[in-house]
Amino acid sequence: MAIATAHRTSSTSGKARTQVPLSAHGWRGTGHTDARHQPRLSSRPVKLLSIAATWACNSRCRICGIWKRPASEPRFLDLERLRQALADPFFDGLAYINWFGGEPTLHPQLPDAVAWTRERFPAAHERAVVTNGYRVRPVLARLFDADPDLLVCFSLDGFAPRHEQRHGIPGGYDEVLRSLLFVKHTFPRRPRLSVTLMPGEVEGLEQVAQIAEYYDCEMALRPAVRGSYFLGQAEVGWTEAQIVELETLLARLPERARGNLEFTAAIPAFLRSGVHRDCTCKRFTGVIEPDATFRLCHSHDAALPIEQVPQRWERLVAAAEQQDCFQRECFIDGPYALSYLSPEHAPWLRS
Repeated sequence: MAIATAHRTSSTSGKARTQVPLSAHGWRGTGHTDARHQPRLSSRPVKLLSIAATWACNSRCRICGIWKRPASEPRFLDLERLRQALADPFFDGLAYINWFGGEPTLHPQLPDAVAWTRERFPAAHERAVVTNGYRVRPVLARLFDADPDLLVCFSLDGFAPRHEQRHGIPGGYDEVLRSLLFVKHTFPRRPRLSVTLMPGEVEGLEQVAQIAEYYDCEMALRPAVRGSYFLGQAEVGWTEAQIVELETLLARLPERARGNLEFTAAIPAFLRSGVHRDCTCKRFTGVIEPDATFRLCHSHDAALPIEQVPQRWERLVAAAEQQDCFQRECFIDGPYALSYLSPEHAPWLRS
């Protein structure tokens, strides 16, 4: 069935912004029809870099397949090779550096890497690490010594039964809370809680919002859909009743619990019909994987050795601009959510 193009008024600009439907064939999109709404980017192209320190993981999340990756794949990123590559002036404009995995704290050299990342990018808007919080407090102490301004993000999906069922770690909920308290008492920056929305389980979001309020945390949320989290479930379907339940819950959550407000507001429409905003992240973001390859985003196929990025960046982006590459799983991806972030609220997109 054909999906009609919809229009929504941006809450930040007050102007109508064209929303683009996914095609009925393969969940693809065509992008903005009005280039005036694209954020103007600086001459420094890469603004956000997500670095997978390792695919190794001590969680067994049922919506994620990272822990199922073949043992033959590179286990840990060569951090000395990364350091040499990031020394290139091409990366001087980085504003956001995010360590993820797998479970990045399993990389034995992560604290050293965080330390030299701080020295290399002292003016970065945000340097962050995403963790499941399971038995990580000794590593968190070393990370504080390496970079006291680090943002620590915890994956949390509700109170104990729900969280532990989702992550496959008995006792994992208490471990997250202990790690969360350590960060609260040690790091100056408030931690962030990241929750994945599952159909029929949205009350977990309200539970995480209560935890965030009690511990004074930031929040980020995203919906589980097809292809969620690297080789995870093949399909996660939402019924209209489940979407209405989610809308009702989002409406009564405090603003601080809704994370990226424009992105969160767009979730129900996307779940219903695939309507989405043109992807801008491929113009200024990159992902480095444990085999030391670079790609524009998690879903983009074209990869190259990190040493070649400065020389081939323009061609890489130009090729991506010609592709209709949006996939349904992009909507759960951290970089893609930046397409809904107003430059007025993220001045580092312009700087």
